[in-house]
Amino acid sequence: ARDGTLDADWPARTITVLNKADLLGGVAHVKARGDAVAVSALTGEGFPALLAAIEARIARGMETAAYDIPPEDGARLAWLYQHGEVVDRRDEEDGVHVTVRLLPADRARFERAP
Repeated sequence: ARDGTLDADWPARTITVLNKADLLGGVAHVKARGDAVAVSALTGEGFPALLAAIEARIARGMETAAYDIPPEDGARLAWLYQHGEVVDRRDEEDGVHVTVRLLPADRARFERAP
């Protein structure tokens, strides 16, 4: 929310991280509830699972779209890299063909732009 308070959907965008799993014998010994992720900052254990959870959370709500960008329109291609996740790119004579994951608002903004 613009007033600095959290909106009603904030829990859906959070991941509970249980640190110091090494003190309990490792990640395998921590009984996490729900989608909580146990990690150890000391040993690094659990961080691949945390990164996967973050990537999955970010991917929720994103849309995949394909675009053909003319060779002279590097600014639009740069915009896609800045605001989305380019998952495929093919450079060809007629331009750059990209498949990108974007939030719906960013996709709409890109498609409205001249």
